[in-house]
Amino acid sequence: TVFDDGSGPALYVAGRPSNFVGPVISLMNIVRWDGQSWSAVGESFTAGLDVYELGDFDDGSGPALYAGGQFTNYALSQFNHLARWDGTAWSSMGVNRRGVSSVRTMLPFDAGDGPALLVGGWFASMPQPAVGDAYLALYQGCPPVCLPDLNGDGVVDADDFFLFLSLFAAGDTRADINNDGIIDADDFFNFLSLFAAGCP
Repeated sequence: TVFDDGSGPALYVAGRPSNFVGPVISLMNIVRWDGQSWSAVGESFTAGLDVYELGDFDDGSGPALYAGGQFTNYALSQFNHLARWDGTAWSSMGVNRRGVSSVRTMLPFDAGDGPALLVGGWFASMPQPAVGDAYLALYQGCPPVCLPDLNGDGVVDADDFFLFLSLFAAGDTRADINNDGIIDADDFFNFLSLFAAGCP
């Protein structure tokens, strides 16, 4: 697949670990071609186990390369057959699966409630009984939360300020900015600080 990690589009190739380009890249599951040379993509996943699928997906925290396969560890960290490459490092998806597991395919998907990654393979949820995600699961990231955008229109403006004043005066729980269960001056000043900073 083609993925741009911030340094320009490149071709990423995955499969069984091998000495893909001689001793320069030894026993790698995934390698990168930038148009001139091959390079390793981090360290190798579980020795002897395949990476079956690569996909480009943005879960709300920025575009990333996702890899699925048989692997269960990477650089002494436990992985569960699905990993995320942000251009610098691989990270675990934190999903607990059961049985003879592997991720075989994935596809970006939007059912109307935001982007998601549809993942298929030999897996089931933990703990048992599995409910709804045996062999097929939907991974959906969370978009960054912008607390001062109280009306959710994507803009921090006077409408949000006056809405906060109204919620604060009414004792509405949405005015509890610091989530301490009390609506008081701390929430008021916290909101002012967030409002002044805006949203990224």
